[in-house]
Amino acid sequence: MLEGWWTALVLVGVWAAGAGGDMARRMESSTSSTLQWMDVETGQPLPAGALPAGEDLGAWCRFSDHGVVAGVVQDGVCHAPFLNSVVTAEKYEVLVSINDSARLIELEWSRAAALSPGGIEVSKKRVLGLARSPDGVVLPGFIDVNSRRAYMLHDGQVERYDDAVILAEDEPVQYELDGVVWDEARAVTKAEDEVLLNFTLKNDGTEAKQVSREEEYTMTEMLYWGNVRGTVKGLASKVTGPGGQVWDMVTWGVNNDYRRMVPQTVSLEVPAGAAVDVELVGVIHKYDSPYTAQLTAVYEDGTRRSRPVSSLHQHEYLAELRADFSRPRNLTGGKELEGDFPTSEVLIASTTTTTTTTTTPSPPGTVSDTEQAGSATTQESSNSTAPVVLPPPLLACCLAWLVRLAHP
Repeated sequence: MLEGWWTALVLVGVWAAGAGGDMARRMESSTSSTLQWMDVETGQPLPAGALPAGEDLGAWCRFSDHGVVAGVVQDGVCHAPFLNSVVTAEKYEVLVSINDSARLIELEWSRAAALSPGGIEVSKKRVLGLARSPDGVVLPGFIDVNSRRAYMLHDGQVERYDDAVILAEDEPVQYELDGVVWDEARAVTKAEDEVLLNFTLKNDGTEAKQVSREEEYTMTEMLYWGNVRGTVKGLASKVTGPGGQVWDMVTWGVNNDYRRMVPQTVSLEVPAGAAVDVELVGVIHKYDSPYTAQLTAVYEDGTRRSRPVSSLHQHEYLAELRADFSRPRNLTGGKELEGDFPTSEVLIASTTTTTTTTTTPSPPGTVSDTEQAGSATTQESSNSTAPVVLPPPLLACCLAWLVRLAHP
């Protein structure tokens, strides 16, 4: 393996023996979420994140010359092996790690094994590769899958090798986002009513009575943490908000839509021989805010790489649930009844002022108001008047005095 010479990347050696399944899995795809080829011309500075081929070697580059070839940048010019000669170009592409997010691994390659194409593509049938010369020098170049040859640069000459390593992107298995800070000056909060359910409470008796009915409604929530450049969209992620709120099941870079059925009982006193129509209404809060945070990429081998990121967060959630009541109507003729009747009842709220005990979804990264209200209630209870407890000696003295009064 070619170790100890990378300056900007972390390399992990993957041996063919005993790791065939892992190698096959990694070589299934040559697409990249963290790497990009960028145009450069001689005289221009290399873009930020340009990846060197190794210590004392230039950045990886490629250009078209009887097909696309790859090599390294030397003195602003791309040098690449082609058959038996070194070709050069002043207009070429440089391999860049997007936002310094790339992590590469080595995959052993041999002409005899003839592995299927994979790794970082130079062209459809060519991938970036490295070899070591007999005197131990690390050589950059590419591997041609069709000819099953590794073409490498060595002191201005082209050398061919039957054994080399393919460079491939190592994608993380999970992201962890923490240290989130909202940009409150640009945050937007909206609230909208949404009708979740309609049903009717009926009383066909001869006296007014309390009528209860349990129905299920669909509770929805949407989370989005942006699509940060240099990250893998769709990766499983864990997010910790500013207030310690944790989302364990986040899919990175896409809208996360959660739905679950929730039972809810609605109870109302309905006049005799009447019916009341009920609308179950949810107040949906929508919170949009730019944010900054620390993003950690977790890899299969346990390696963790962290970097600062900024993106857009969106959160839609049920903040309040209420039941809106129509005026009672006669069951026979449908005529509305005269009198004062309840028009609505809050079933889930951010305060504890209703008769229904509930838990309110809190705004992102904050402690819910129901928890705050619970803490306030506990504090108020602790300030209430407690019974006086006498010390044991004084209590004994008082008891003796009472006995003497009872038996003079």
